[in-house]
Amino acid sequence: MPTLRRRTLPLALVLCILTAIAAAVFIRQALACPIEIPPQPLRTLYKFSDRIIVARVGHTEVVEVEEHVSHVRTALYVTENVKGEGDALVWFYHWVSPEDVGAAESNPDESESDVSLASTDGRAVPRYKQGDRLLVFLEKRKEGGYEVDNEGYGVKKLLDDDLKIYLERIKELSDITRREPPDKAALAEWLVRCAEEPATRWEGAYELMLSADALEREGRKQETPPAEATGGADASALDVASTAPVPMESVRGEESGDALDLSPVAVADGGGTTDAPAPPLMQFNSETAQFRLPVTLRRAPRDPSLAAALSEDQKRRLADALFSAEKIEEGEGALLQVVKNFGDARFAPFLVAQLRRVEDNPPYQVEEWLTILANAMKSEEAVELTGKYSENVTYYEEERAVESDVEEAEEEEIVDQKELDAREAAGNERARKKRSDMLKELLTRVERIAASAELARQ
Repeated sequence: MPTLRRRTLPLALVLCILTAIAAAVFIRQALACPIEIPPQPLRTLYKFSDRIIVARVGHTEVVEVEEHVSHVRTALYVTENVKGEGDALVWFYHWVSPEDVGAAESNPDESESDVSLASTDGRAVPRYKQGDRLLVFLEKRKEGGYEVDNEGYGVKKLLDDDLKIYLERIKELSDITRREPPDKAALAEWLVRCAEEPATRWEGAYELMLSADALEREGRKQETPPAEATGGADASALDVASTAPVPMESVRGEESGDALDLSPVAVADGGGTTDAPAPPLMQFNSETAQFRLPVTLRRAPRDPSLAAALSEDQKRRLADALFSAEKIEEGEGALLQVVKNFGDARFAPFLVAQLRRVEDNPPYQVEEWLTILANAMKSEEAVELTGKYSENVTYYEEERAVESDVEEAEEEEIVDQKELDAREAAGNERARKKRSDMLKELLTRVERIAASAELARQ
C-alpha cells in the first residue's frame, strides 16, 4: 500500500499540472478569439430545466466571497410549478456584484434591497427585490439547491399579461414534446404563435430565423458544386465551422470530446448532445481540481424543416406581427430575418419608416437593416448605397473625437471637469450628426429608387 501511495501522488500532481497548463493555453487562445455565448430561447430552456417555477423572491444570503463577485443564495417561494415538482421553498444559487453583496449583508430582510445577476454574455438581466414575482428556469446543483444556466435568459421578471402568455406557450410546448416522433407542423405553429405575441416574440422569431438561415444554406449548397463552394474541402465541415459558437477544433479533434480532460459542457444542437471542453471565463474549483463555466454552450436547433413547413397563412401572420410593431427591438430584429424573403409588398416601406424613426441618432443595427432593405428591394443602386454607408460610418469616431478633445485639454492643462465633460459632449454630438446626415441622405435616395420602381411597375 505505501508503494502504491508513493506512485499515485506524483501522478495526480502531474495530471493536475498538465490540466492547468492546458487550460491556460486554451484560455489564452480563446481570449484572442472572443467566444459568443449562444442565446437560449424558450424551447431550449424548457428542455434543460429540471424545474420551472413561478415564485416570489425572499431574502438573500452570502455563501462565499471572491475578489470581484460573490456567491449567494436567494430564497424563492414557489407559487406555481410549471415543470417538475419539489419543495415550496427553493434555494437559488447565483453570483452577484460586490455592491449587491453589500446590500444583501446590510439589509438581508429589506424589500428595498435589489439583487442583480451577473450575465456572462452581457445580456441584460432583471433586477429584483423581495416580494417580486419571477418565472425561473432551474437546474439542480450537485451540492443541493438550484441554479440557472444563463440568468440573462433563465430569469424572467414579467408583467401579469406577459406571464400569462408565457405559461400558455409552455403548456403548449409540454403537450408537443410528449409526442413521438416530434410533430414538426405543430412545432412550427407553436413558434408562429410565440412570434405573434410581443411578450414571446423573440422566443419564436429567433428559432425561425435559425431555421430560415439553415434553409437558405441548404439551397445554396444545392445550387453550388462542392468543389467550387469549398475549394475542394468538405462543404458540410465548413458549414459546421461557420455556425459553431466556439472554435473547439483548435483544441480537440472533431470526434474526441475530452482531449484536455477539462470539465465538459453540454452543447445541444438539434436533437443530439455532444461534449466539448469548457471555454474561457472558467472558474477553478480547488476541491475537485476542475474548471467550470458559469454557463454552458447550448445552441438552439438549426432545423430547416421548420421554416420549410410554414404555410402561406403562417407567413402572413408573421408578417402582420412584424408590420404592426411600433419599433424594431430584439424580437422584431429576428423576425425581420424571417419575413425578408416572403415577398410582402409592405416590407420595404415598413423598414424605411423604421430607419426614419432612428435617423437622428442611428444605432449599430442600422447597417444590418439597410443591408436587408437593399436586398429586399433587389436594387443594385440601393446595395451600392448601403455598402458605402457601412464603409464610411464609424462608431469609434465618437471615441476618437472625445480622445482628441481630452488630449487637447491635457496639453492646455485644463483640469476643470465641467469643461472636460463639455468637450466630450461636443465630440459626441459631432459624431452623432455625421451619422445622422449620412443616413438621411441615403434614405432620401432609397425612397426615390423605390418610387421609380413603383412607377415602372404601373
